[in-house]
Amino acid sequence: MDMYRDPLAGLRSQIATKRGLLELRERALPMLLRSMLPAALVKELSAKVPAAEVDPSSLEGLAGVETALDSLLAAHDEAAALAPKLRECPDEVPDPPRPATAPPWVIEEEPQLDHRAALTRRLAEIEPDAFIVRWDDWTYLSRFQLAGAPLVVRSRHVSYHRTVEHVRDSARNWARTSVPRSLPPIVVHAEGVLHTIARKLRLVRDVATGDAPFDRAYVMEGHPGAVLAIGADVRAAFVAALPTRLHLVVDRGVAEVSWRSSYEPRALLPDEVFAILLGVRAAIERA
Repeated sequence: MDMYRDPLAGLRSQIATKRGLLELRERALPMLLRSMLPAALVKELSAKVPAAEVDPSSLEGLAGVETALDSLLAAHDEAAALAPKLRECPDEVPDPPRPATAPPWVIEEEPQLDHRAALTRRLAEIEPDAFIVRWDDWTYLSRFQLAGAPLVVRSRHVSYHRTVEHVRDSARNWARTSVPRSLPPIVVHAEGVLHTIARKLRLVRDVATGDAPFDRAYVMEGHPGAVLAIGADVRAAFVAALPTRLHLVVDRGVAEVSWRSSYEPRALLPDEVFAILLGVRAAIERA
């Protein structure tokens, strides 16, 4: 029986065409962007289309398949319309929480002056127009842009030990930039003894990337789609900075790296930190 005499042949042909379109749409929607879509839309995109169980001679069954395909294609149209907005990283990054103690701050003593001087030298290498402000009694903060990305860095004096023969300075540092608020949380940190044990006991569900040096050294947690923001360039920066034990948290529109260091200028603000923050933004913008 040819399609002109079979009243369902045209419907089956339309269904085949729409299945093909759906496959194309599914391949065109990156997992990273999918992870950033509204939950209701993700639920629509996850709907299943009846397949083998549908009687090809049943008008009602075929109509149900076509309706399901139309709904999925409409959901993909909505996702495609949202994609440009989802890729946009905000032009500003919020400051970290304000210090509990209001100014005036304590007078800067020698350790703080050394800290400020080292941080100033390093910032001059990164962005000559950047300037430092005091954030509290022990913390310095700077806001600037790098490669079009807004950045806020903080460096806090932690301890200062001086003996006749030895001087040791210590600082706690943070650097943050903006990412879309719709990006689900991601955490990356160096693997410690407890995490090694937990991995062997399968008590943690970290994400394996297939990048052996990174997977051995770091634990990454997050939505399987969202962690695609941690691309090869970002993972390489983490591996290069392993002795520094960088810790990345992405949440609520902010990507922030934290670490401890000496007062050596490049230890206060390592290149790898900026490679990580800029790399995360770039992965989102090109998704």
